[in-house]
Amino acid sequence: MNKKTFDCVELKNTIQSKLLKEYQGIKTDEAAKHSWQKLQSSQSPVAKLWKQLQERQNLKKAS
Repeated sequence: MNKKTFDCVELKNTIQSKLLKEYQGIKTDEAAKHSWQKLQSSQSPVAKLWKQLQERQNLKKAS
């Protein structure tokens, strides 16, 4: 049997653990604001997609 080179569950657990440490002791509204700011300043593929979707939504609201 071949050994997997990528384990998505392990990646999820690693990211989740990192986020729990990062937001430990922070109120929910502060954590949401922090996440929002990180997403807005990020150049990750997910952030770019989110920004495109936000632009589309804003255009629909304006018309």
